[in-house]
Amino acid sequence: MAGALFLSVRPKYAERILQGIKTVELRRVRPAISKGDKIVLYISSPAREVRAILVVESVSCDRPDKLWKEVKDKAGVTRSEFEDYFNGAKLGVAIYIRDVQELSFSIDLSILRKLWPNFMPPRSYRYVSDREFSALMHFM
Repeated sequence: MAGALFLSVRPKYAERILQGIKTVELRRVRPAISKGDKIVLYISSPAREVRAILVVESVSCDRPDKLWKEVKDKAGVTRSEFEDYFNGAKLGVAIYIRDVQELSFSIDLSILRKLWPNFMPPRSYRYVSDREFSALMHFM
């Protein structure tokens, strides 16, 4: 994948990633990523900011009941949160992350919109081009 995956994460889960407690990000839809790809960690409202760059260690897809057994100690969520999130889903996705690199300062939504005109944060994820990703790297 060229560029990176821009991943929107709720504040409490993003903090767990930054603290190293959460090493697996859960999704209902599998993004087109693989080992070594970069992830831009965007913390959704009310923070609305990019705080870190992550690296994909691996991606796993399975039925939610099997996936829970695999990620329960790594996903930074309770069983109830997990079940609520995957309610009705036939498959779940686990994105294993490593090499969390916090930015020297966060990039808030207003700066993102200056870097990338007409930018709208995604609900789940979007792909960023090499050019867009390079613009963010000036903040490392």
